[in-house]
Amino acid sequence: MKKIVFLVSGGGGNLAFLHAASSTKQYSELFRVVGVIADRECRALEYAKRFNIPNNKVKFGWHSENTFLSILEEFSPDLIITNIHRILGPDIVNKHRKRLINLHYSLLPAFSGTIGIKPIEQALSVGCKFIGTTVHWVTEDVDAGPIISQSLLAINEKEAFLHLTERVFRSGCLNLLNAILLLSGREPIKNDLSTFAPASGVEASIDEEFWCELKGQLND
Repeated sequence: MKKIVFLVSGGGGNLAFLHAASSTKQYSELFRVVGVIADRECRALEYAKRFNIPNNKVKFGWHSENTFLSILEEFSPDLIITNIHRILGPDIVNKHRKRLINLHYSLLPAFSGTIGIKPIEQALSVGCKFIGTTVHWVTEDVDAGPIISQSLLAINEKEAFLHLTERVFRSGCLNLLNAILLLSGREPIKNDLSTFAPASGVEASIDEEFWCELKGQLND
């Protein structure tokens, strides 16, 4: 079983997704979210507290890297998901190389160097017909690490922006799950929401009821 730690700054959607997925029969023996480290008060940290996930808040900076590294050592993670709105220092990257992974809302290398929904806005501004998400290894260069998994969605020009961002969010969550499966030596997933690469046809047990329950948890 892979032990996962989240580094967070924002809403906690990916954290909530993987935490909920780890409770399903299909994935309960594959991974577990063992810790959350936040750089500020945020909804992701609130989620961790509400669901009793061990958590810490660390003010990032060169003077606090040793504290941060000590907390990570206590968790002994197999994977560290970097949903945090800052660049990690070289000491952190070097010590946890091949553990740090990041989810980016574009088909990298397109629209690299941005965070949150900014890549979606940039894709729309230049008239992209497709958009996607990328899970990649974290290296010293921003959004430039080797790609683990990608997902692809077609853009509907008449689609409301909020609906598109929801589709990208769901696709990104499933892409994180796909990456964990690949890194665990398991078969990657298939889901009607997106085209995944790599993908082999193993159906993800994530349905509309799951997404609705997740949204309810995030809005509590």
